Amino acid sequence: MPKSAREKVILGAVFLVSFVVQLWLWFGPFPYTDVDLWTKAAQQFANGTWPGFSSPIPPHPGTTILLPASGLVLLGVPAFVALQCTIAFLMSLAVVSIVYLCRILRPKSLWWLGVAVLLIPNPLYLEMTVPTALAALISCTYILLILYMYEKGITRETLFYTGICAGILLATRLDTGVSVLLISIPFLWKLANKQLFLLLGTTTLFFGALNPYIWEGPFMYAQSFLRQLGVNTTTDSGFGYSHNATILAFISFALAFSVVYFRQQYSSLSREYLFWLVAGSTALCAVIMFSKYHPIRYFFQLMTLWEVFLPLFVLDGINNLSRRLSEASQYCARYIFILCILGERLVSIYFLWRW
Repeated sequence: MPKSAREKVILGAVFLVSFVVQLWLWFGPFPYTDVDLWTKAAQQFANGTWPGFSSPIPPHPGTTILLPASGLVLLGVPAFVALQCTIAFLMSLAVVSIVYLCRILRPKSLWWLGVAVLLIPNPLYLEMTVPTALAALISCTYILLILYMYEKGITRETLFYTGICAGILLATRLDTGVSVLLISIPFLWKLANKQLFLLLGTTTLFFGALNPYIWEGPFMYAQSFLRQLGVNTTTDSGFGYSHNATILAFISFALAFSVVYFRQQYSSLSREYLFWLVAGSTALCAVIMFSKYHPIRYFFQLMTLWEVFLPLFVLDGINNLSRRLSEASQYCARYIFILCILGERLVSIYFLWRW
């Protein structure tokens, strides 16, 4: 937890700005996928009845969203309002967690500010289903926690927190959580060895605690998940502009690839960690691409992850030009970059509104 007053003010401001923006996005005139489905599910939870195992919700399962939303419904808040407020709060909490990790990992860098600019006003959240948007941010938190353990050392406390994060991820969107967990296990095994079982145990515990479908019928839940994997066989097109919104993630991936194979000294991230990210992302992307159903939202956790690392790559590059640039020039270059990515986000929101 942040200790200094300045740190608390920064994180508090990030949360407040994010919460306001998220409320505007989710309550705004932009419809998002399955809004009626999730609103109805929150109302059903509040009434004490759960969606059937044949519905799309149990495999997700999205219960990290549905449980607090249903609690607000029980307090008298309309189901739609309760769902949107819950989403805005959880998304903002996830953004703050990522920003906080960026600050403690690179305290002298503006990485955290670039990440906040990219994550807070991202219009692509509305292209996704509710659990997909939140799961993408939780996935980033999980990957950054692995980076923290890699750079700062492994303790039982960090393993426990990482396990909690993984359990919350699985209870938010199971397929996303399983895929991210699977690509992380080889790296974590090398990093933590037998201590990995503490992380996996904590993950299982929190996934079970936050997923009441498992309480109802674990075998039926497993069957419903496997059945849903083969239900969708067509690819949807979304709003029509989202496929062009992968450019920042692609640039970030290309920078990581070049660092791994050509210019390791240009990044503050180790070659080993970057190699794992590049290899894991490539493998996961290939699996999704060759599946029968692969809408843009299936790639969203990868898009968000690489966007999170983009400011670090660029800012590290600016720092490596220190011998050629004056201190004032470096300062200007950093903030020009921040303004550029802010402009990209505002333009994206404009096109979403126009669409």
